[in-house]
Amino acid sequence: MSTRRALAIVVVAGIVMLAVGAGPQVRGNSPLTPVAQGPDPNVVTIPYSGHLSLASPLDASQGEEAEGMAADGAYDFAFALYSAETGGEPLWTGTQRGITVRSGEFVVLLGSAKGIPRDTLDGGERWLEVAVRGPGEAEFTVLAPRQRVSAISSAASPGAASDMACPHNHFGETWTGSASHGLKIENNANGNGVYVWTNSEFATIYGYNASTGTGVFGTSASRGVYGSSSSGTGVYGLSTSGTGVYGKATAASGTTYGVYGENASASGNGVFGYATATTGGAYGVYGRSNSTGGTGVFGRAASTSGTTYGVYGRNDSTSGTGVYGKAAATSGLNFGVVGEAMRGYGVLGYSSTNAVPLAAMGINSDNLIVAYSDPFPTDPGAGLLVRFSVDRNGRVYAYGGFYSPAADLAEMFPAAAGLEPGDVLVVGFDGQLARSSAAYQPTVVGVYSTHPGFVGGSSGDADPAGKVPLAIGGIVPVKASAENGPIQPGDLLVASSTPGHAMKAGPNPAVGTVLGKALESLEGGSGLIQMLVMLR
Repeated sequence: MSTRRALAIVVVAGIVMLAVGAGPQVRGNSPLTPVAQGPDPNVVTIPYSGHLSLASPLDASQGEEAEGMAADGAYDFAFALYSAETGGEPLWTGTQRGITVRSGEFVVLLGSAKGIPRDTLDGGERWLEVAVRGPGEAEFTVLAPRQRVSAISSAASPGAASDMACPHNHFGETWTGSASHGLKIENNANGNGVYVWTNSEFATIYGYNASTGTGVFGTSASRGVYGSSSSGTGVYGLSTSGTGVYGKATAASGTTYGVYGENASASGNGVFGYATATTGGAYGVYGRSNSTGGTGVFGRAASTSGTTYGVYGRNDSTSGTGVYGKAAATSGLNFGVVGEAMRGYGVLGYSSTNAVPLAAMGINSDNLIVAYSDPFPTDPGAGLLVRFSVDRNGRVYAYGGFYSPAADLAEMFPAAAGLEPGDVLVVGFDGQLARSSAAYQPTVVGVYSTHPGFVGGSSGDADPAGKVPLAIGGIVPVKASAENGPIQPGDLLVASSTPGHAMKAGPNPAVGTVLGKALESLEGGSGLIQMLVMLR
């Protein structure tokens, strides 16, 4: 049943009601139509909306009274029905106090306080007289002329009565009962089943369910629930044990949304989920999809500029997770979290503190990290070309080359204090590395690496104190001395008498004394040159 349809049964011209002198004015906005009666079949009610304005004083030059500003506040109204335009005794009277008038507009239900006898509307035309009493006024001001009401028959046909809606004002009422639906509204037009608007700090629609059910449930072929608020909450749902807001899109095709959130503010949220529980497995936002190609949670940042996030997860707990993805299937090709980028990074780990930007943990998996070069896999049984992997034991497999700006292979080794990068190192009697101190020293083992490309004998969590990287292969900077003559590229180098320095070996150096081969020249004095480590 439609309110508009009910109001269209009897058409009444909106006549401006003017006070004789300066004072309020009322303009009727809607026809006066009897609606279906309540428990008493002999009593009816009539919805009435109007516009109240404060009239300006008489303008002699215009010869009429001009309409003034719209009224605002709480006003008392007295209504009376007559059988004549002037004079006579009222057929019915009713008073309604404290009616809210906002920007001049007000709505009342004639007969809601004192019912209108049905037979009062029989027998010809009726005239409505309105009297107004404003804030602080003691008496009512009767407005003239009366408003003509077209002839109305109270004996409405059963069909017509069944088509009329009930536009009563039920603010503050509580309805109780037992039924499959406490309130069911059907709209077969291209509109909203329920449209509620508020400009206050409270929720537009507040759904509360004290049992295991749903606070607000919306189902639609397009929008299950649509809520709009200028400053508060469009839709707010609260449930003590069930679901605060549950949205379900039942369409079997097309782009549909169980819950869709859109935000136009520069600092707002399209969808904001907040779990206030301090214990248990609570979820701020939980997304689930049963489709073979669906998405539990899908986030998109459509802006082409600025720092935006398709999905942003934040965790303030000392042991929580900002974003958690879980693939629960025990077969097939599944992904807990997938990142895809047309340009840039599919997944980026970032830390502004002394935290780990990206970590991999595997409890029962064979591999901790696996990298593929194939297109995004769609067939779980298809073979994928693995390019890089790290197994559960820490073994690294790279199916290609390894490139590094550093150029030497080093081992972490216990060493004496005070050593420097580039020093020629020997092994001492205590098994620790020390700076070389004699020419052709046979205990020479390598060079203190400046920037090793690969370091063995160390793990990421091991304490490096008391150890230095010993270059045992590759190209490394080395301290050199020309004390045995100028050094040319290709010369064999051995320890010199200058502590920590290498020198030209000369002909036939003893086995075990050669440190490496010079790759740069040194004409005199001492300096730092590049050397290929080549122990022999």
